[in-house]
Amino acid sequence: MANAVSPWVEEGSMSVRTIVTVTGSVVLVVALVAVGSYLWSRRSPHVIEATSEIRATPAEVWQVLVDNDRYPEWNPAITRSEGRLEVGGTVTNTVRLGDGTMTFTPEVLAVRPGRELRWVGRTYLPRVADGEHSFVLEEIHPGVTRLTQREEFTGVIVPFASGLLAGMDEEFAAVNAALARRVEAVRGSVGAGR
Repeated sequence: MANAVSPWVEEGSMSVRTIVTVTGSVVLVVALVAVGSYLWSRRSPHVIEATSEIRATPAEVWQVLVDNDRYPEWNPAITRSEGRLEVGGTVTNTVRLGDGTMTFTPEVLAVRPGRELRWVGRTYLPRVADGEHSFVLEEIHPGVTRLTQREEFTGVIVPFASGLLAGMDEEFAAVNAALARRVEAVRGSVGAGR
């Protein structure tokens, strides 16, 4: 009678059973770290925010903000934006990233004229690195609007990506300042045309 070879037989210095056990343990640890990291990021998202005041009404700021075809004319971060800003729709944004660019297609979550524009962008797969970006407008005095630009990052890799997200608050402040200049220039050209 021939000896049947068991799948758990020793092969070299490590048995198949040991390999399966080690591999299973590694997979389990990776899964636990991923789930824990995601849950942690949901409780404590990485938030970037910039607030500024614009000498214009929310309606005037809104008019420039939702004219995404013209972003290349004034926006220092989003160099190209295509698509309609409507709830459930998507836009394709090309953003400056260091010396290069990155293109992503966020889903539009809120369009509240004169009050809020919000979208969510995802990197590759949902819950790996999601960024919910918003522009909130609030009239704080007649003819003066507070603009708050904010992004909340959540996802499996977010707790490990704080270095990559550093400096974005300065970029947000630059976009806010550029938007203010654009709105005030449009206001001036409309006033001059009367």
